[in-house]
Amino acid sequence: MSDSLIFFKFFTVIKQTLTILLCGLFVTVQAQRNCGTEDYNQNILKEFPELSGRYGRTNPDQLLNEKLKRLGGVIRIPVAVHVLYNKEEEKLSDEMINSQIKQLNLDFAAKNIDITNVPGEFKDRVADCQIEFELKIINKIKTEEKQFLVQFKRDRRGAKVYKPAYEPIKFSSFGGKDAMPCAQYLNIWVGNITDGSAGQLLGYATFPGGVCEYDGVVIYYKCFGQSTSYKPYNKGRTLTHEVGHWLNLRHIGGDKPGGCGDDLISDTPPQKGGSETARTGNGEGQNFGCPVHPFVYNPDCPETTAEMFMNYMDYVNDECMNMFTIKQKDRMRSLFVEGGDRASLVNGVSENKQLFVTDEKRTDNFTPVITDFKKYFHCNPVTDTCRFAFVFWTETPNAKEYKVFAKKVKSATWETIITPNTYIKLDELGSHVLYEIKVQAVLNNGKLSGESTPYIFKLKGNNPFSKLKDLKLII
Repeated sequence: MSDSLIFFKFFTVIKQTLTILLCGLFVTVQAQRNCGTEDYNQNILKEFPELSGRYGRTNPDQLLNEKLKRLGGVIRIPVAVHVLYNKEEEKLSDEMINSQIKQLNLDFAAKNIDITNVPGEFKDRVADCQIEFELKIINKIKTEEKQFLVQFKRDRRGAKVYKPAYEPIKFSSFGGKDAMPCAQYLNIWVGNITDGSAGQLLGYATFPGGVCEYDGVVIYYKCFGQSTSYKPYNKGRTLTHEVGHWLNLRHIGGDKPGGCGDDLISDTPPQKGGSETARTGNGEGQNFGCPVHPFVYNPDCPETTAEMFMNYMDYVNDECMNMFTIKQKDRMRSLFVEGGDRASLVNGVSENKQLFVTDEKRTDNFTPVITDFKKYFHCNPVTDTCRFAFVFWTETPNAKEYKVFAKKVKSATWETIITPNTYIKLDELGSHVLYEIKVQAVLNNGKLSGESTPYIFKLKGNNPFSKLKDLKLII
């Protein structure tokens, strides 16, 4: 076994050991609601800048009121539920699925049994939203994916990278299920999801006016249903919360750190949000646990005498959520007026305001990202012999192997190699030479992802003749 391989294996063992120790230190119980909608949607705009100006937009109140007057009766939305399961416990029964849609309808109609818990000062703001959800399709699909990793990648600086691409649960070719036409259905994906953080991701949703193939709601399977064992998120309110986002509602305290949070709704009190027990907040306006009314966490909102923590768009436990407001109702129903971003769901017109993504764009979305570069000097650094480096990249869902390209920047010829790993060794590196490397995923279905952004690097050294060495790629 070569010295370089021994060194790399030793480095890998140390890295794995530290990872296990750190994971042991940071294992936590699901104590606070974890909604990924805001981070997800901010990064949709980064990935698809052409959506800027229309994604999650709102109408001026005067225009909205005029159009709402012409929109009468109950709005009925067809629903397609896609259950992705690897284990039998993840394969939800029809009874459980129907119970969840039943609870969703109760909540939106203000017919939920706990509506009586709304404090007196907020009772005149409670709304029957006049929106019903009709379950039309149930898909239950066995998948090889033990867990669907959602929106958790890191760039080479260690920062999170969010792209709608990292959603294999929404694509059949990656072990998930393709969406039903977004102009005709509310798509709901249910499965074992994670964003890689210590706390369990409960769900997230797209705002209106976005990318059709990604449009809908994603829910963690354990909190899907009218009555589950996953306390304190066991009463089906995670879906109510996320469908609120899908219908253009923000978190009740806004999503910007500092100050007094605002959701752009006139009949929900501004709030900072916090915890009844710890008296500390997340800095973004949300409440946790089950506060006792009247509860005010932050003096930054002097006009607020009581926060509306029981609103479905806050972060409290399921048993403490119980209402939408009249103005929230108006915001949601405005999507279905003439020209609204979800009007196609109720008027039978196939044309919609969503952006369709081409197959080329979709495949490119699963492009690996080079995350790390480590250089080593072995043998004799003075004469620049035995210089090598390792390059690492993100794992692509459903990739069977990776195609690696590397060359000197001034060269027209790429050295290539296929590897099942998410790293490659570069050997015979010269000093003061610019090299570039890029990676492409080979997917299980035979398709190729897009090529990663080339990573360019240069090593220092003392031997001017080392630049004559021929670059080698080693698995």
